[in-house]
Amino acid sequence: MGVPTELDLAIEERAAIERARDSRCPAADRDFARGVALALEWMLGFDPIEA
Repeated sequence: MGVPTELDLAIEERAAIERARDSRCPAADRDFARGVALALEWMLGFDPIEA
């Protein structure tokens, strides 16, 4: 596996945003996904996206 690449992290960030916006998921899962997306955005140097 090795160290994740920037692309790997960006893919995970997008998946977390999708999960955070999915109203079928429990609120706690959406909140967790929103936190994951924010952490990954910070790591990647992205401007925050409203999740």
